[in-house]
Amino acid sequence: MDPATPQFWLLAAIVGGAFAIEATSGFGATILIVTFGVHLFPITTLLPVIVPLGLVLSVWLAWSNREHVDGALVARRILPLM
Repeated sequence: MDPATPQFWLLAAIVGGAFAIEATSGFGATILIVTFGVHLFPITTLLPVIVPLGLVLSVWLAWSNREHVDGALVARRILPLM
């Protein structure tokens, strides 16, 4: 991925829009980025970039809103199923 190419900046716009949607709705960024980004770059190039970005966004959102998370519910009902 070369920042001098128009494809890079188009992918950056796709990533920004998809992560904005995920921050609002809670899901969907990876699906949107892969769906639209595969037209610009191979999937083997996209996934190693997109997955860590998604992890960082999810951790940031969870940490910044941790006071609204019911820890007991997460520990008893959600984590065992994961």
